[in-house]
Amino acid sequence: MSASSLSVWKDKFVSDLLCSEDAKLSKYNILTKTQYEELLKDIVQAKLARKKTSLQYRRVNRFDVLDIGSTRRIIAKSKTDEILYYLPVEEIFDVIESAHISIGHGGRDRLRMETSIKQSPYKAMFGIEPRVGLATSSLPLEIIATLEREEDLEKIIAEGNQNNMHEDNTESDSENLSKICDKCSANLTETDINCCLNCTTEHNIKSARLEATNALIKQANKMKSVYNKTHPPANVGDNVTVPIPDVDKPKGSFRNVIAVILLKTDKKNNILCN
Repeated sequence: MSASSLSVWKDKFVSDLLCSEDAKLSKYNILTKTQYEELLKDIVQAKLARKKTSLQYRRVNRFDVLDIGSTRRIIAKSKTDEILYYLPVEEIFDVIESAHISIGHGGRDRLRMETSIKQSPYKAMFGIEPRVGLATSSLPLEIIATLEREEDLEKIIAEGNQNNMHEDNTESDSENLSKICDKCSANLTETDINCCLNCTTEHNIKSARLEATNALIKQANKMKSVYNKTHPPANVGDNVTVPIPDVDKPKGSFRNVIAVILLKTDKKNNILCN
């Protein structure tokens, strides 16, 4: 796709999102770049305020600020290591386009497969999302665009670790080394919380596969419900077509024969062929 046509698609995408926000067609709040910057300032002020208002408490409980190099991003408050960004409407298209390229321009069938199990097949198998270079990392696109050498990436990671260090971490090294895994009783590292890496990975794999199984069952029940509505049960006297097995069908003959239902039983319909 050329740059001009991509720009047209992006403008249309942003315009449709803003129209849906004006018409309240979406349950999500869509922020422009200006509104995003104002929200970012409010969150920073709420975190620094000693006496917080009710609105500032809601801001602090729901949002957090992540500093990566010279870039600041609004992220969702989470108890896990997963980072979820909030983006202004002008940057959503670029993130989607980058993810689309990183997975190899997945088409309709691949998209349908991933949406039916509510995750990618890779995650259903291994419990984590596939990682294709920095495009699938948690780094913002503008930071990735400035990286030229491995040293640049190491510098940004080091700065991020310093800026986002927890202030209330008062545990000593001896206390961290004395912790053991709740499941396998193995020694925990400083980055582990209650379970070791092996137990956490095993739990993520089981959870991902269970989620994929439940999604497929839900999809199968939906397909069966739609089929039952569009294909009601046959009644006595109805005409039906019966397929002829390939071993009984001579060359040049029809694939099906027309039959009439004469009697219905609990298990099957008795039919008489014309």
